[in-house]
Amino acid sequence: RLYLEFSKTYYTMGLHEISLKFNSKAMFYARNTKSKNYLSYIYLVRSFNLSDVQKDSALFYLYKAKSISKITSNFNSLAYHYISHNQHLDSAKIYLNKSSKIYNQTKDVNKYELSIFNYYYGRLYINEKQYSKAVNYLEKALLYCSYGKNRQHLMNVYDALAFSYRKTGNLQKEKQILDEYKKFNDLYLLS
Repeated sequence: RLYLEFSKTYYTMGLHEISLKFNSKAMFYARNTKSKNYLSYIYLVRSFNLSDVQKDSALFYLYKAKSISKITSNFNSLAYHYISHNQHLDSAKIYLNKSSKIYNQTKDVNKYELSIFNYYYGRLYINEKQYSKAVNYLEKALLYCSYGKNRQHLMNVYDALAFSYRKTGNLQKEKQILDEYKKFNDLYLLS
């Protein structure tokens, strides 16, 4: 667990090579434990590290994670991989639909996870140039964002929502979202 925490920390700092080394150590030790779900999570973190430079390797580790544990975070991550590279959007929909089925069967769903799920759906519809549908999902993502502490995610939602409002011709809503974004960012920088 310690090696994985180092890996995640170095990843957020942009030190991907060092992050991958710690991830490899975490993977080595996790393979010798009975916690397969934890190994799945290590694969997921590794795929994030590789997503910008080695897309095929990132996809390989996403599928390894999913083969171990068929949970929403793995399905969502696979979908987002396809969405972020704007390829195989039909596959992205399949994985988001699998997550949706799990969410519908679960009574107590993590609100922040729902925010990410809705953000991914919004991004999918942006890629498909269906901006009204994107707005619907991104508004839900914004609603659930406050349940997480990830500033970057909230900024991504604001950005995608403003873009979608602009594309639908709703310039008043675009301005409102950009004002909220600026206010949030200014408050964050002051704290």
